[in-house]
Amino acid sequence: MGNQYKIIRNPIPIPALKHVNTYLLGTSNCCIIVDPGLGPECAERIAREARCSIEAVGITHFHVDHSTAAAYLEAPLLVGEKEWRHITWMVDTWPRAVEEMATLFLLHGMPRGEVEQLATKHPALSRIKLFQDLVDNHRHNAILLKDGMALEHCGLKMTILDVPGHTPGHIIFQLNSGEVIVGDTVLADITPNIPLLSWNLNPLADYLSSLDRIEALKPRLLLPGHRGVIDKPIRRISELKKHHENRLAEVLRILCSLGKATAYEVAKRMKWDVPFTHWNEFPVAQKFFAHAETLSHLKLLVEQGIVDIHDRGDIVLLKPDNNVCKGGSLPIRL
Repeated sequence: MGNQYKIIRNPIPIPALKHVNTYLLGTSNCCIIVDPGLGPECAERIAREARCSIEAVGITHFHVDHSTAAAYLEAPLLVGEKEWRHITWMVDTWPRAVEEMATLFLLHGMPRGEVEQLATKHPALSRIKLFQDLVDNHRHNAILLKDGMALEHCGLKMTILDVPGHTPGHIIFQLNSGEVIVGDTVLADITPNIPLLSWNLNPLADYLSSLDRIEALKPRLLLPGHRGVIDKPIRRISELKKHHENRLAEVLRILCSLGKATAYEVAKRMKWDVPFTHWNEFPVAQKFFAHAETLSHLKLLVEQGIVDIHDRGDIVLLKPDNNVCKGGSLPIRL
């Protein structure tokens, strides 16, 4: 492997992604793994290809395709403190996570028949057994990482940084050689999903701040969770910021045209980069992602005073500021 890193393209059973990038950091004798993938199959592939002593297994975030293979590797778990609290809460209070997400989606207009499929159709919630194995096998050897923490493993020095947005506790691994393992915060040719799963959070605002933080590092390369290595980090970060600026404007235009609406009604009318012509053709899991991302954009607009909560009854209606809808440019602050 040499004295730096190796990438394993680990196959995962998620058609839209196909692979997760698993990183082996260290030397031919000693390494740590970052983002081992999904389930025992990915762990077996790592064991075959590592050919060295695995000192620790790190994860950038809790999503099933990045974290759950760690349950089947015999090494301590390196995990962000906030992310570990979420994983253990999800396992220890199950099925409360499903119930809380269902309540949020129902309040914001998703039909009950679709919401009732959360536990069986959502890619993560339908695989709760993998998270249970992760907690069972690492409850007593998880090493909780905090923002700014310096690590040294197998001759490599790195720094941990918090970059919330894609998940509330997402972290990145900044290598001293100039590369940054960014998980799903920056991807080369797809835009990371930024979901709102609790109205108490503001994930899009967090995400945009995280992009600023990564940009300030002036990284040489970004090593993402999926697809190819990003060799023009600043340009890609700029593209992602522009994407969300355009997405916010699209959400506001739709809401202005409707007068007032639920987040679900807005999501149905947005343009999504998916191989489906009409909303009714979307698989229900894709509807979950679209609805949650629409919520994150609406929450930022609410926080900026551009959109108001019009009704707090059984279904939440959102209403744009009339003056904003009459004006030409949209007063969105990124």
